[in-house]
Amino acid sequence: MPRDPTRSSHDRVLSILPARDGTLFVGTPTGLKSMTTMTGEFTQYATRDGLPNDVICGILEDKQGNLWISTNKGISKFAPAANRIRNYDVGDGLQSNEFDQWAFFKSESGEMFFGGINGVTSFFPDSLHDNPHIPPIVLTSFKIGDREKNLVEACSDSNPVQLSYKDNGFSFELAALDYTRPEKNQYAYMLEGFDADWIYSGARRYASYTNLDPGHYILHLKGSNNDGVWNEHGISLRLWIAPPFWMTWWFRGTVILFLLSSATISYVSRTRAINKRNRILERRITEATAELNSTNESLQTEVLERKRSEDELWRYKHQLEEQVLERTAQLSQTVLSLEEQIAARVLAEQSLVAYQEKLRALAFDLSATEERERRRLSMYLHDSIGQTLAFCKIKLQSVQRSSRRAGSDTRLREIQDMVEKSIVDTRKLTLELSPPILHELGLVPAIEWLCKRYQGEHQIHFSVNADPQPLSLNQDLSNLLFHATREVIVNIIKHAGAKNAEISVHQDRDRICVEIADDGCGFDAQSMQDNVKQRDAFGLFSVRERLHSLGGRMEIVSKRGSGTNVKLTLQNLTMDVGARGT
Repeated sequence: MPRDPTRSSHDRVLSILPARDGTLFVGTPTGLKSMTTMTGEFTQYATRDGLPNDVICGILEDKQGNLWISTNKGISKFAPAANRIRNYDVGDGLQSNEFDQWAFFKSESGEMFFGGINGVTSFFPDSLHDNPHIPPIVLTSFKIGDREKNLVEACSDSNPVQLSYKDNGFSFELAALDYTRPEKNQYAYMLEGFDADWIYSGARRYASYTNLDPGHYILHLKGSNNDGVWNEHGISLRLWIAPPFWMTWWFRGTVILFLLSSATISYVSRTRAINKRNRILERRITEATAELNSTNESLQTEVLERKRSEDELWRYKHQLEEQVLERTAQLSQTVLSLEEQIAARVLAEQSLVAYQEKLRALAFDLSATEERERRRLSMYLHDSIGQTLAFCKIKLQSVQRSSRRAGSDTRLREIQDMVEKSIVDTRKLTLELSPPILHELGLVPAIEWLCKRYQGEHQIHFSVNADPQPLSLNQDLSNLLFHATREVIVNIIKHAGAKNAEISVHQDRDRICVEIADDGCGFDAQSMQDNVKQRDAFGLFSVRERLHSLGGRMEIVSKRGSGTNVKLTLQNLTMDVGARGT
């Protein structure tokens, strides 16, 4: 019963009863609490202490100081002085096992009333008496394994029940012969020699033991009636589990006798062998002493020879030291020479790196200059020649209208067609040299425009994928990537025989990547690289060299019958052209 010296273990109170001895009893949803008013300490009673349920609905006290407690599982009679609990349920005449909160009352005559879900239960506590009958205890079944043992033989006091070491387990059933409320009879058992104390099994009247060691045991059985009156004498059953033959006294004695005999024989044999071995050792020691004397003389001779050899080695040592000093001086001169060569090579490599940087800057300036020249020519064709041809077309249309009557309409129509063709070719050349969309909207819109144009002319489906964020790209680099992409697309149209092509543009920190993939016939990329001077491969070679001169690269992955994948990668340079050219 747990004690809390300061407070109750639950804050919700269902019922309170001040007892005549000054103890305060409190009913809560977690059990019955009692508080000693002198010390203020709480003691808790719950199902583990014998109560049928922890929800205490009502508490009343009779003349003898016993508490009558209503719960959600019957009524309990609690004798605080004896610390004894007696439970009543529907089988004892209650209206139900479940009672309501605050539904309890004690009349002046001592009659108690407890309200439940099916009505009210009333009684006089003095009229309820415990069953005084001490029930006889009988053994109703005893099994060794699956075999039923004769109960007459099992309960015999003269002969114990014998089990072999293979049948080291048994089970049994018992009964307390009281039929008032047999389902409330309680049982307990103890196997003396195995259990340290009684095992209380409640209403369960059967048990079993397994894996018992060989030896003598006494099985004690006892039981009680429905009111907990125990037959303390009960019945007892003596058991004997026979050990296997290797655990019997005669077998162990035989083994010990055999071991002693073997040890004696072994000792005698061992002593004889040791004496024989000692004689052999003495003879060997004499022979070894003579051999050692001979070896000692040989060692003395060898020491003299070794001394002469050490003198020779000392002379050779001085010669080697002189050769090492000479070789060290030569190596020092060689190291100095190598250091000078390395320093010169470092300077040459630094000069080469600087030269490569200048070449890269010149290539960048050359690309920018070329693009500016393209744009200048495009503007010239559009503003000068294009405007002139347009003006000529207007004039020709005017002349055609005025000369229809003169019969020269056919020649004027031919001249007008040639002028219109020249205008179309001029516009096409203007767009080829420098598309305005590239300078106005950027790289991705220019590639999309180029794909729509080629898709309408050559029946190839192009799809363009790009990052949702706008590219932060130098205009000159944008021009270079556009012309390189156009060169790859022209190669797809001319040689791949593709139906679909996909172009991806994305920026990764300071690098711009354009990837073009098609489902065409493919080619041998290695052979193309080995024959870059061929006319068909020169365009891609030119693109690769221009990218390489600006720190970029072009990667081609292709295989015959599996399409082609071209990846253009270029570092996003933020320096202006003028700074690069200086």
